[in-house]
Amino acid sequence: MKLIKSISGIRGIVGQNLDTDITNFYSSVFSSIQESGDILIARDSRPHGKKIYDEACKTLASLGRNVISCGIIPTPTAQYIIKEKKLAGGMVITASHNPIEWNGLKFLDYDGCFLSPEKMKLLLSKKLIRSRSRFTNYLSKIYITFPSIIKSYLKDTRRRVRINTNQAFRSLIFNSRYSIIVCNGNGYLLRTRLSSITN
Repeated sequence: MKLIKSISGIRGIVGQNLDTDITNFYSSVFSSIQESGDILIARDSRPHGKKIYDEACKTLASLGRNVISCGIIPTPTAQYIIKEKKLAGGMVITASHNPIEWNGLKFLDYDGCFLSPEKMKLLLSKKLIRSRSRFTNYLSKIYITFPSIIKSYLKDTRRRVRINTNQAFRSLIFNSRYSIIVCNGNGYLLRTRLSSITN
């Protein structure tokens, strides 16, 4: 079975057509087509994503990239951080709605958006080279994301989705016991009080 390739990146079944060699290769190609600067790495909550995530971090660091390691966060949060911190781009280890045995690499440009069709075509046109060696010499550092940037993202999200209603309705919502649960399949789970969005 071949990898699924699309405008957002690549997807495959871990251990069959998606492995560390493929992760290293496409991480290297992605780094080579991006402008200079730090690169963000994030992932969803699939258990096998940790190994792919670690390989991507090591590969980019070995190529001289400072890596902003964000761990488990939603793709939109990664997009926000890239744009807010003016990073060179980012990779998110996720297969979105696909079953749990799947995973993939999403590639984000400096503006937080997915790569342009031209840039993605260039990335996917490279012939896969499987290397027996492993990256061990890190030329740059791997940084852990500061919690403040996540808080900044949540604050900005609340500002953007604020509900403009009359005071009586706002009070009704604020005093309710309702919660909103948003789950994107095998990804990050967000649970928040409805009142936190409207106030």
